[in-house]
Amino acid sequence: RRVLFRSEIVDWLITPHGQNAIEVAVRTRKQNADPLALAAALDRELGLPAPYRAAASLQADLRQRLIDRWGEAPEWLLTRDGIEQATHPAVRRWRSEMLKRLGVQRIADLGCGLGFESDSFLDAGMGVRAVERDVETAAVAVLNLRGRDARVDLFDVVEDSQALDVVLSDVDAVFIDPARRDVMAARSIDGRSGNRVTSPSDWSPRSEEHTSELQSRETISYA
Repeated sequence: RRVLFRSEIVDWLITPHGQNAIEVAVRTRKQNADPLALAAALDRELGLPAPYRAAASLQADLRQRLIDRWGEAPEWLLTRDGIEQATHPAVRRWRSEMLKRLGVQRIADLGCGLGFESDSFLDAGMGVRAVERDVETAAVAVLNLRGRDARVDLFDVVEDSQALDVVLSDVDAVFIDPARRDVMAARSIDGRSGNRVTSPSDWSPRSEEHTSELQSRETISYA
């Protein structure tokens, strides 16, 4: 089983000092979008080394992108791919409330990404078993969901059927939302990827990989 790894900078970002640096970056970004001005403000106010300034600046940029899209953004650690693949909060809330009304008490979020869906399930009153196969993404999800009734497991649901069995034995519903953007596609000048993948056979993991692995579990409901 692989081990979750978090860098020193990621660990720093979740501390009060790191969160303050992100807030300084957010505030400065609103006043002046110039990257040099942003770096100077972080250096002047907090005396941050260059890698830490870059990390805080990136988090401020990603948080603002979510605010521009949704009108809101959690004070989480974010990644470019993670926010591009995230579902609008209104849709997540509707789906979670519907599942709760159907009687779901515990749900598996297979391919949880940064934890947005899991967070909505938790808000609706469900316990969550979140699963992510990417090491760095899983580490961020652990941080984003810390302190809540959620466990994040690191494994590939297609490759590790034993670990999947353990998770499924602890839930009464499963949610699957494969990545539907081409991570290898060229990005626009602001870092966004505009290539949405429409064919289920090109999703990651592929749709048929998930469904074939789960079809034998007749006692599980799928969302």
